[in-house]
Amino acid sequence: MELVTFPPNFTSRSICDKTHIAIINGRMKAGLFQENIEFLGKERHLVAKVSRRDLPFVVAEEKHGATTVASTMIIAEMAGIAD
Repeated sequence: MELVTFPPNFTSRSICDKTHIAIINGRMKAGLFQENIEFLGKERHLVAKVSRRDLPFVVAEEKHGATTVASTMIIAEMAGIAD
């Protein structure tokens, strides 16, 4: 399995890490495999929109979540991804 990367023509105005972040089965993930992204897209009815206030619930209940900017920042910091 390989981590999903952004296309080579993807440019950014600043130097930053480009990582997909989500919650799968209650586990916060920084860096997703293609199968994770496909799962999130195909099983939308099982995927919650997760903001910072929702993180404890989604993790405790072992649910799936697509992260908002706020929860993405929290997970990125926990994973050691620089700002």
